[in-house]
Amino acid sequence: MNQRVRDTCRLSRTGVVALAVTIVAGLAVGSTVPAGAATPSPKTTTVTPTLTVSPGSGPVGSVVTVTFGPAQNGCGDPTFEPSAGSGAGQQDLPYLYGGTGAFGDSGSERFVIPRVLATPSAHPNAPVIPGSYQFVVVCDVTNNPATAMEVSVPFTVTAAYPPQFVGMANTADGNGYWLAQAGGGVFSYGDAHFFGSLPGQEIVPAAQIVGIVATPDGKGYWLVGADGGVFSFGDAHFFGSMGSQPLDQPITGMTRTPDGNGYWLVGADGGVFSFGDAHTFSLGTSGRPLNLPTVGLASTPGGNGYWEAESDGGIFSYGAAQFQGSMGGRPLNQPVVAVSVDPITGGYWEVAADGGIFAFGAPFLGSTGSIRLNQPITGMVATPTGRGYRFVAADGGVFDFGDAQFHGSAA
Repeated sequence: MNQRVRDTCRLSRTGVVALAVTIVAGLAVGSTVPAGAATPSPKTTTVTPTLTVSPGSGPVGSVVTVTFGPAQNGCGDPTFEPSAGSGAGQQDLPYLYGGTGAFGDSGSERFVIPRVLATPSAHPNAPVIPGSYQFVVVCDVTNNPATAMEVSVPFTVTAAYPPQFVGMANTADGNGYWLAQAGGGVFSYGDAHFFGSLPGQEIVPAAQIVGIVATPDGKGYWLVGADGGVFSFGDAHFFGSMGSQPLDQPITGMTRTPDGNGYWLVGADGGVFSFGDAHTFSLGTSGRPLNLPTVGLASTPGGNGYWEAESDGGIFSYGAAQFQGSMGGRPLNQPVVAVSVDPITGGYWEVAADGGIFAFGAPFLGSTGSIRLNQPITGMVATPTGRGYRFVAADGGVFDFGDAQFHGSAA
């Protein structure tokens, strides 16, 4: 990132900040030319840096969307730091794929609020504690520190993970299910047995939980965090995780192999990490991934391939997974949030945040797309018969279709 030069007039710290300033190349407006020096040529340009962050608060491990730019105006990648400034430690956001490089970058990326701030070296691994922080971007069209302009947006690190529900898993016979919360809480319904949770073990995950996956016999489950951490309960075995490894983008989904002796994790950038007897497969015939967040991963019934779903409804198939269509390139009322496989037909369903269902090679059994929901849908699972499926909403509400029976909810 370019060296920061803080403007003498402090910029407004609102949710969206825009600033326009006229710059004479090599000389900031308002400065003077030393005696005897040549007067710079009157070449001017306008810099209008913008920065948005959504949401504006959250705990360590929460995922936010950071948008900045514009391109070709000398904008470096944003940083996350305490409101006291970079001297108290900071964390660079990952390089943006598809951007224009460190000089002139722009775009939108997802960022996990970190446990520690890695730089500068004067404050190595400074812990991120609840309090006031900020995202900062510096733009400098002339590549001259004297003309650099900085924009900052405040962010509040909260003390606890949000209580929202982030996923669900079926029991082996489909007559029960578990719901998982962002903080690692687990709720069981029907014939689902409770095997433990993170709060029950006084564990605070380094990053918020993003999903739950049950073992084949339904006598255990895994929780996975946005940092790639994996937590095992019941007869679920631990085969490894990405919890201690650097990630370009947060983990957004997990699925297991048919025998439960392995699992895959997928990141928002589409990267797949394999553990146990899970194999990594090459991209099929559905095209190359776009630079959009990957929101879910589902394996074939035989475990010899998998599908990735992106927020725009795009589907990408790997290994023996057959591409049967997607919502990519079509208008959506709400983004896709999950994908689930029909164990009978080998097709799949995509579900959007409003509960709209898109079926490909699988039967359409109903949706909540036309119903006003109190909270958005965050997860989906199909029943073992393939003739039903369930949704869970952020407030713990459960919606059943086909042969999926309702056994209770947290709403």
